[in-house]
Amino acid sequence: MKINETLSATIQKDNTIKLRDKETKAVINLTYNELQQIVKLYEKEQAKRTKLEKINNKIEECKKHGFEVKKERDWLWLISTDGRYNKKEYNKLHKIEVINKDEETEILKSLGFEYSSWRCQFYWDSTKHDN
Repeated sequence: MKINETLSATIQKDNTIKLRDKETKAVINLTYNELQQIVKLYEKEQAKRTKLEKINNKIEECKKHGFEVKKERDWLWLISTDGRYNKKEYNKLHKIEVINKDEETEILKSLGFEYSSWRCQFYWDSTKHDN
């Protein structure tokens, strides 16, 4: 059977698959199990690429909101913000200005971040979220 313009495959009598490349004249004989392993490796590599793309997209999304994050394996940890969502309010009782971080927290939560009380930081776990 023809796979593309240069590559063809045939099933041999011994149930191996012979791949033949017309351009390079290369011939590869594979068993069904070897072909299955190749497919598994391909799927694993595609999953890695998809996960990395998802993490990189989330990093870019964070940058657009002024959040700096650090990647640790499958997790992103909030390092700092540019403060654009912080609202300063005057506390009349104590006569001081305080920063209200409610809006910043809501934005982080809308991005899928959660708060770690153990680390006292916001984090995003790529294995938990589809977006």
